[in-house]
Amino acid sequence: MNIYELNNVLSDLYIPALVIEHEYHSNPLSNNISILFRGLGKFRFVTNQLAKTRAFDHIIGPLLHTSIYTEDGDEVSVSQADGEQILNLANKLQSTVTALKEFLDSNLNDPDQSTIKIRIPDADDFDDLAKFMNDFKKALSIPIRHPGVDGSLKILRGEPGSIWLVVLVIGPYAAKLIAELCWSGTVIRKKHLEGDFVHEQVREYKLNNDAKEAVLKAQTAYLDALVEVEAKGIINRLNLQETPEFAEQLKMSIRTLDELFKKGAEIRPSLGIPEETANLFPNKENNQIAESRIKQITEGDIE
Repeated sequence: MNIYELNNVLSDLYIPALVIEHEYHSNPLSNNISILFRGLGKFRFVTNQLAKTRAFDHIIGPLLHTSIYTEDGDEVSVSQADGEQILNLANKLQSTVTALKEFLDSNLNDPDQSTIKIRIPDADDFDDLAKFMNDFKKALSIPIRHPGVDGSLKILRGEPGSIWLVVLVIGPYAAKLIAELCWSGTVIRKKHLEGDFVHEQVREYKLNNDAKEAVLKAQTAYLDALVEVEAKGIINRLNLQETPEFAEQLKMSIRTLDELFKKGAEIRPSLGIPEETANLFPNKENNQIAESRIKQITEGDIE
């Protein structure tokens, strides 16, 4: 998780819930003091969300072994010693999260309304990295220069962790075109994976070489035809002027994104991009079920 994703998680949480409601009770017969905690449901919810970031493991880890987690219920009574340990950990977590959130709010100025985030695949050397950057240029920068889109890209910065680039998207239709290309690239990647499964099955069948070659050629022809259909679909949905050159550019972009996604690349919209455009992008949840946006398309429809 990079620093911007962490900031998004913190922004969605109700941090004051980390202050646990509690009260001390004393037993006059034994002189023992206990601490009663209330409202633990909302406390557990927030700490569970924070735990997913792995940024606060050094505090949340010990909390998970205390009575407020090992016992059920919204209220838990514990000894004074155990209770004060819990309070110290909860206070430390609350102050740490609050301080980090204030720092991020003051130092992250991201023009979210017009940016995308691109994850570069892992590279072994500068030659690989240069190739990936050139592939992204071919896949994204060239198509959005189309007169009907009139867009451009500007790299704002890199982010820590895996190599992520924050890229400013310029032009009213550029983000939509990028989203459409990403979706089509994901569709082709899914079809490639399905084709790989077919190839494995063909190898297991007792077919002669000519029959095997015919199946593989048919699969390749289908993918080529699907790329062409996807490119034409993008042109039609965005009402762009179709030229043979632009159609070829889109086909090249889709194929290039397919290969980049295969190697681990990701392209995500920023949170501030309009919802209707953000929804055009594929994401981790719908990657495996991404279908062509050409209505009722089937393999039999492509010849």
